[in-house]
This record gives sequence, structure tokens and C-alpha cells, in this order.
Amino acid sequence: MENQESLNSTITISETSIKYLLATAKWGRFLAVVGFISLGLNFISLGLNFLSGIYLTLMFNDSLNNMPFGFRYLGLLYIIIVIIFIFPTIYLYKFSEKMISSLMNSDQIKFESSVKSQYFLFKFIGIYTIIILVLYILLFVGRMFI
Repeated sequence: MENQESLNSTITISETSIKYLLATAKWGRFLAVVGFISLGLNFISLGLNFLSGIYLTLMFNDSLNNMPFGFRYLGLLYIIIVIIFIFPTIYLYKFSEKMISSLMNSDQIKFESSVKSQYFLFKFIGIYTIIILVLYILLFVGRMFI
């Protein structure tokens, strides 16, 4: 990161930039709402998966425990997905709401808070991407030696 003293502290946001920021924030809010709905559907799916696992286990007298990839692991995968994706969805929603509010009310503090939420969103997605790339590399290298 650059030294704070070397950054230019005065910047003017033009009307065109405000228009684009407002449109970006509105799309961000839409995507965040869709993200929350998707997470809710995943949570419902997790509950249904749990109930169907109990039902199938009772019906087949624990013969499902011999399956290599049982229902409980699928449920664990849903839990991990919900936990991972709740954070970027929250950051996107916070960015969008604060940006819309700051532009409508010319509020510098909310504008800075909005940019901070956007920073956390990109940081989270960047770290997540690095982790996924490392896992892909490990899987690829691991498959070469099997």
C-alpha cells in the first residue's frame, strides 16, 4: 500500500461519477437482495436435506452409512456455503445502502463508510479467490501423484 502522505487528499466527484456510483449502488443492492434470497434457499435446502437424511436412515436401517458420500456431508457443504457467502453479501448490501444514502444526502461520512464496505467486500473476495486457487493447485498436484 502507498504511504498516506503521498496520496492526494482532494478529489472532486463529478455529476457523471455520481450518476454511475448511484447506478452501481442500486445494482449492488439488487445483487445483495438476490444473494440473501439464495442464502435463504440454501438454508431451507439444508433443513430439507437434514430431514430427508433422517427419513432415509430410518427407512433403510442405517444402510446409508456405508455410502462413500452420505447426506450428512452434503449438509455440511451447505452450511459452509451459507457461512462463506453471508459475509460478501452483507458487505455488498452495506456498500449499496450507504452509497445511495450518502449521494442523496451529500454525506461525506456515509460515503467513506460505503467505500470502506466496498473495500472489505473486495478484500474478502480476493482472499477467497486465493484460497480456491491454492486448493485447485493442490488438487491438481495431488492428482498427478495418484
